[in-house]
Amino acid sequence: LQVPSSYESIEFDKNLQNYLRKGYAAGDALGRTGNAIGFVMTVYRKLAASSAAAIHRALCNRLQRLLEDEANAVSESELSDERYLGEWEEQCASDAREFFAGEVLLLKELIGEAAALKSNDLKLKLFMEDIIGKIITANPSEKVLIFTEYRTTQGYLSDALSSHYGSDSVDLINGSMQHAQRREAIKNFEEQGRFLISTEAGGEGIN
Repeated sequence: LQVPSSYESIEFDKNLQNYLRKGYAAGDALGRTGNAIGFVMTVYRKLAASSAAAIHRALCNRLQRLLEDEANAVSESELSDERYLGEWEEQCASDAREFFAGEVLLLKELIGEAAALKSNDLKLKLFMEDIIGKIITANPSEKVLIFTEYRTTQGYLSDALSSHYGSDSVDLINGSMQHAQRREAIKNFEEQGRFLISTEAGGEGIN
């Protein structure tokens, strides 16, 4: 399904692309040592494609890291299991220094635009109305299994579904949960729930 554009999405995308270009350029200028910057830019691109909530959270985390000057960067080489890639990328820490001059100011602008995008999220509206709404209209007792790569998007969808269909209708499984917790969520989904939202890592080891 094609998501229609809005003023908020056009403005945000334009400025995000500008941020990414600056980041990639900064990484290229550093040579091999700049690979980590390029990695972060690639993750941000993927988060933006996932949901407004995912990129908004990532940008807020980046700004907080710069302002607090924390110092526990994680390199991409530390990931050993690619099945958990999405959830790991989302939590990957970045350098506590500006990637390029003026990054803090640009981040503040992007965060404001991402918040505005969340308040008029046509992708979420399309998901709720054209996908979920039509499924439930056709069969009110239908159960829906939803996969997403990132836990922030998972929570975003859960909040939207819970507000419309009730919090007891939505169950989640992700890589941070113990196997027993995931089994319980699936059991609840099968018996009385309506929606189960899973990350790739969440479904690992479960049929």
